[in-house]
Amino acid sequence: MDSLIGQTLSDIEIILVDDGSTDRSADILARYAEADERVRVIRQANQGQGGARNTGLDAASG
Repeated sequence: MDSLIGQTLSDIEIILVDDGSTDRSADILARYAEADERVRVIRQANQGQGGARNTGLDAASG
């Protein structure tokens, strides 16, 4: 994430999918979203890697 946020390209969207994590991942993702307007967080019940990827692709506008 730090590498993505460090990009100088301003015309990107960074979509982070919290796929039902049970640790503090949601808090970490929220901090990234608060710090950078390019970041969008989507929370969902656990759907596995493929489900999380598809959710991100569906949410992408670029």
